[in-house]
Amino acid sequence: PNLKWETTTQTNFGVDLGFLENRVTLTADYFIKDTKDLLFERKLPPLVGGTNQTIWDNVGAMENKGFEFNLNYKNDHTKDFKYSVDLNMGFLRNKLTSLSEGIDFIGIDPATLHVVNFDQETSRTVVGEPIASFYGHTVVGIFQSQAEADSYTAQPNAVAGDFKFKDLNNDGIIDNNDRSIIGSPHPDFTYSVAFNGQYKNFDFFLFFIGSQGNEIYDLSRYYTDFFNLANYNKSKRSLDGWTPQNTNTDVARLSLNDLNNNIRPSSYYVQDGSYLKLKTLQVGYTLPKELSSKLKAERLRLYFEATNLFTLTGYDGLDPEVGLQNYSSDDRNLDIGVDRGIYPQSQTFTFGINLDF
Repeated sequence: PNLKWETTTQTNFGVDLGFLENRVTLTADYFIKDTKDLLFERKLPPLVGGTNQTIWDNVGAMENKGFEFNLNYKNDHTKDFKYSVDLNMGFLRNKLTSLSEGIDFIGIDPATLHVVNFDQETSRTVVGEPIASFYGHTVVGIFQSQAEADSYTAQPNAVAGDFKFKDLNNDGIIDNNDRSIIGSPHPDFTYSVAFNGQYKNFDFFLFFIGSQGNEIYDLSRYYTDFFNLANYNKSKRSLDGWTPQNTNTDVARLSLNDLNNNIRPSSYYVQDGSYLKLKTLQVGYTLPKELSSKLKAERLRLYFEATNLFTLTGYDGLDPEVGLQNYSSDDRNLDIGVDRGIYPQSQTFTFGINLDF
C-alpha cells in the first residue's frame, strides 16, 4: 500500500559554442541526477508460500553525475577535399546512496546464479558503490612452497600452487566475510570519433567507438582454466598453470582435487575491459554526371562498407563489448559486464549501389 513511483531530480549546466564561422562547434553538459524510491521487484521468502513470489518495493536512492561533450570540426571551404571530424565523450559516475532499512545489498537471485553463474555470486549492489559492482575474494598471490602455504593458517587446505586470498577482516580464516567489491563494469569514460571526407568523386566515412576504465568479470575462466571441471574444454592459459618448474605465473595449479576452492569468485576473473573499435569503414565513388546520365540516372554511387573491422584491447576474452546480459530474472538489469563466453560480434563486408532517378 505504500508503493510509490520513483522520483528523479536532475540539474544540468550546459554551453553551446561556435568558432571560425561555426567551422568549430562545441556542446558541453554537466549533469547531476538523483533518483529516490528506487523500484525493484524482489522475491519474497519461501515462508510466504508458493514459488517465485515477488513484490515491487521502493528500496533506496541512487546518484548519477557526469560530463558530456561533443566537439566538431568542419572543413568545407576547399574545392576538392572536404571533411569533418566529430568527437563525443561521456564521463559518468554512478553510486547507490541508500537502501531501505533491512536491506543490506541487492544481489543476483540464487536461482539465476545456479543456472547461468554456476552458483557464483559475481556482483552485488551496495551503498557507496556503483550498481552491479563485482564482488568476491582478492587474490594476493600463489603459494610458492608447501612451507609458505602451511604458514598461512587462514587457508588450512592450501598447498603449493594454490591461490592465496586476502584475509580482509584479519580473523585468521578465509570465508565469505572476506569478500569485497573487486571491480566495476562502469567505464571512467566512453567516446566515439566519426570522420567524414570527400575528395572529388570519392567519399569516406570512419566511425570509432571506445570505452576506458571499465572492468569485465570473465566467468568463462570458471570452466576453461580449472582442471577439476574436466568435462569442459580448456583455454591455453591452463598450459601456464603453476608447477614447481613454472612459478612465474598467475594461474593456479591444475588439479582434480581443489580443496582450497581456487575456483571461488575472486579478482582472478576480473580484467580490464577497455577497448577501441573501428565499428564502420565506408568508401564510396560517385560516377560523373555524364556517365550516370547515359544510364538515365540522376546519380550513381558505388560503395564498400566493413563493420567491426578491428578491436584494440588488453582483454583476452572473445569480445570486450559485453554490456548488459538479459536472463529471465527479476534482477537481470543488475547483471552488467559478466562474460560467460559471449558470442563475438560478426564482421560484415558489404558492396552496394545507390541509384537515383
